[in-house]
Amino acid sequence: MPAEKGSPMVIRQALGSDLPQLLALYPHLNPADPIPSLEVAQRRLEALQKYPGSAVFIGIVDASTIASCTLVVIPNLTRGGQAYGLIENVVNKCGSDGGLGRRFATRSCS
Repeated sequence: MPAEKGSPMVIRQALGSDLPQLLALYPHLNPADPIPSLEVAQRRLEALQKYPGSAVFIGIVDASTIASCTLVVIPNLTRGGQAYGLIENVVNKCGSDGGLGRRFATRSCS
């Protein structure tokens, strides 16, 4: 269900306690990909969180994680030294929904 037609979607940074729902969401992105153990996922999330400005963002509707994306902020020597961001692993449990994934990624960066 697109968030606009039901309960509002809350977007926030993922915490370690979110990993079970987050790992269950990832097969919607690449069904054939292996799912890491909770221990491995916790270590990877902790490593990512050490990069200033970088995070995994989740979209939650009615206590269910329905969307996610990863933002990595990279220091830069061009553009006056301004950092830039890469958004990857945009996944949306709702499937094709008229752009929820794109709107989610955009809101995660604001």
